[in-house]
Amino acid sequence: MYKALMFLCISFVFGAAPAKIYKLEFDTAYNQFYVGDMDYSGNTGAADFWSEASFADRLATGNDVLGVSTGSYGHIKVQVHVLEKPNADLNFKPYDHVVEGNLKIRSGFMQITNCPDGKVELKVKLVPGDYRVRVYSIDLAKADPDLFEVKDGYKIEIWPDVLKQRVVLKRYKGSH
Repeated sequence: MYKALMFLCISFVFGAAPAKIYKLEFDTAYNQFYVGDMDYSGNTGAADFWSEASFADRLATGNDVLGVSTGSYGHIKVQVHVLEKPNADLNFKPYDHVVEGNLKIRSGFMQITNCPDGKVELKVKLVPGDYRVRVYSIDLAKADPDLFEVKDGYKIEIWPDVLKQRVVLKRYKGSH
């Protein structure tokens, strides 16, 4: 198993509030991983979690957990940016797919977990409340959903915000 790599740095990104950035590499299965409250109660195996719309939008939404659809089956790279406010630089050109969803943090900790065993890859202290999560997917066309190779990557931005519907800001037109 690859060990998660985590680097914490303070960065000033053009158009964004100062961010804490975490870089991860980890193994996951079933072409998905989760972003959720440390004590999430949502059922990631429920039929209404991974609905037809969730698959199409590449993001399953529950009250306190999100499922991120990946192109690769296995090893993936993820960057997590914890922001004070939304990133104002909305240049989606480098990315294949961009989607936003809501996340309720009750416990005071957000975590990234793999699938299906729920291994915690990252745990971040956050003020309890409502958050918006934007997921950027890159190199989806290079991913092979049956191979254990890193081809695709994910950037996740999270910031405090009021609850809104899931929205796709850029839709991937490929087959993965």
